[in-house]
Amino acid sequence: MRPLSVTIVGWWLVVTSLFGVYSSATMHANPQVVHLLSSSPVPLQAQEIFGVINGFALAFCGVAVLKGVSWARLAFLSWSFVGFIFGIFAIGFLLSALFSGVAVGVIMFFLSRPKANEWFGWR
Repeated sequence: MRPLSVTIVGWWLVVTSLFGVYSSATMHANPQVVHLLSSSPVPLQAQEIFGVINGFALAFCGVAVLKGVSWARLAFLSWSFVGFIFGIFAIGFLLSALFSGVAVGVIMFFLSRPKANEWFGWR
């Protein structure tokens, strides 16, 4: 049986990532966002594309977590690192990067508990 913490993390990844896809795909329509991101060294269109890809990749990781796929945690951690690095270059807000790092750490904590290890087939 899947642990409750894994269920919560998996669904959280799926739902929030799909909201992120919508947010990224529509950011060009929000003048405040366009103004805020106009000073970024990364063009807005590239940020939109990466945001959509990032959202779908993390949602895919969430589904894999829910299914107990053994590589799901590594995929989540790896893709989160890619997003972290892109965020540093695109936005440059260290506070945002710190928050992302803490969030990934909390998620990995719950995905690495003994019951989670059993769910992912690590005995």
